[in-house]
Amino acid sequence: NRQNCLEADLKTVHALLRDLEKFLKWIQEAEATANVLADALQREPTTPGSDPGRELKKQIEDIQAESDAHNDIFKSIGGNRQKMVKALGNSEEAALLQHRIDDMNQRWNDLKAKSANIRAHLEASAEKWSKLLMSLEELIKWLNLKDDELKKQMPVGGDVPTLQQQHDHCKVSCLI
Repeated sequence: NRQNCLEADLKTVHALLRDLEKFLKWIQEAEATANVLADALQREPTTPGSDPGRELKKQIEDIQAESDAHNDIFKSIGGNRQKMVKALGNSEEAALLQHRIDDMNQRWNDLKAKSANIRAHLEASAEKWSKLLMSLEELIKWLNLKDDELKKQMPVGGDVPTLQQQHDHCKVSCLI
C-alpha cells in the first residue's frame, strides 16, 4: 500500500516536472515576444488604426490570452511546489527544483508586468492620438464654419464701406 502511494506520488512529481519544463519553454518564448514588442513600441510611435499600432495591440492581447491560458499550469506548479520538493527529499535535485520554481515565479511576474506596461503604453498612446484627432476635428469644423461665413458674404469689391467691412471681418477672423 505504501509502495502504491509512493509510485503515485512519483508519477505526480514526474507529470508536474514535465508541466514545469513545458511552462518554462513557453515563458521563454513569451518573454522573447514581449521584448520584441517592447522594443518595437520604443522604436516607432504608433497611431490608433495604423497597421503597426493594430499589430502591436493584437500581439500583446495574444500574449495576455496565452498568459491567462497558462495561469492554471502556473498555479498547479506553484501549488504543488512543496509536494515535489518533499518527494525529492533533501537532495541536490530538490534544491535545483526549488531554484527553478523560484526562477519561474520571478519570470512569470516579470512577464505579466511587462505585458501590462506595454498595454498601458499602447492605451496611453491611443488616448493621446484620440485627443489630437478630436482637436483636429474641432479645427476642421471651425474652418468649415468660417469658410461658409466667407462664402455668404458678397464678393470682394463694391463701395469703400463694404470693402472696409470685409477687410475688418477678415482681420478679426485671422486673429481668432
